[in-house]
Amino acid sequence: MEPKEYLKRYQTSNREIKALMDQRKQLWEMMTEFSVSAPKSPVKDDTPGSMRDMISSKITDMDQRIKSRIEALQTIKYEIEDTISHLPDRQREVLRLKYINGLTWEQIAIELNYSYRNVLYLHRKALQCIQKSA
Repeated sequence: MEPKEYLKRYQTSNREIKALMDQRKQLWEMMTEFSVSAPKSPVKDDTPGSMRDMISSKITDMDQRIKSRIEALQTIKYEIEDTISHLPDRQREVLRLKYINGLTWEQIAIELNYSYRNVLYLHRKALQCIQKSA
């Protein structure tokens, strides 16, 4: 795996978690809307096969998926931090801001008070160092 791909795993995983959380929110809204708008009927709503139970079960499953993805995300973060910990300070800072904090090149340049070109140079050098050590 190329260093850039390796480092991008954190942001990719983070986006996947956010998508799962959005799906969970939609399920929750669906369940609450169903509960509020469900007609009053003599049939109990809490029967095992009810729509509310089905949605609730899906939310529980979604919670488990989110939890496992968050644990995996933390593992990825620790791996990346370990990988970049051996780099010179400036290179490490550029990679941390880019791949863990998700900043743009322009934001990194402003944050570190470097020129845009210097940020790209440090990034390229850091990737070369990672490639050599792999």
